[in-house]
Amino acid sequence: MALSAIGAPLRNLVAFKSFIKKQGGYVLEALPEDHVENSIHNPRSFHYDNSTYNGVTHSHAADINFKTNERENLVLCAAVSQSMGLGTVYSLYGHVPGHDTHLHSSIGSLSSLGRGVRRATPGDLVVWDTQPCIHSPQDNLSGPDTKKRLLALREASTFGGVDFPFGVSFAQNVVNTPEDDVWGINSKRAHDTTIHMVQTVWKAAGIYTGELDFIWGPLMEAGWQKFLTRY
Repeated sequence: MALSAIGAPLRNLVAFKSFIKKQGGYVLEALPEDHVENSIHNPRSFHYDNSTYNGVTHSHAADINFKTNERENLVLCAAVSQSMGLGTVYSLYGHVPGHDTHLHSSIGSLSSLGRGVRRATPGDLVVWDTQPCIHSPQDNLSGPDTKKRLLALREASTFGGVDFPFGVSFAQNVVNTPEDDVWGINSKRAHDTTIHMVQTVWKAAGIYTGELDFIWGPLMEAGWQKFLTRY
């Protein structure tokens, strides 16, 4: 039995571990990446609980370490962990015993970042799932690059006036076509396909309520505004 109620799906922790590994970090005390040592955690720790995701057994908690730029990397990881609604423990604002040099993340509903134990902030993977559609680095944080790419996608549509505020080549990078600075038939097709991919993610999340029609129209615009407000 864990120390708190479950607060996030296991998929969120799996995504977080994927982010860590791409950042060059180490996932420790968690299956399948590492053996979970007996008796070094609280007996009710999520480290000792596990379940299966996509046919692979994952622990319900993980410890995160970096060999270089430790503080800088763990501050970023704490933000990503929180954005996913994971229980996050790290000495971010003040001392948390045992967590000055590593971060703990779990599917639990409690966090401690140096200001006492608090309920974990609700989170989801909508930004995480949107970012690959527009070829933005995947971190589940709706930062300037993610918003710029979505805006470029919008502006290149008929609804947006087929405009390129950041240049044609940037728009082509967003839709993953050769950056030749010519908005031809291939770029247009890729643009519409990219809209369809974003629509699919947003519809599943309830942000977009229209059909999967490859078009940035009024309902897609409403979804974009919801995305900006929520993330």
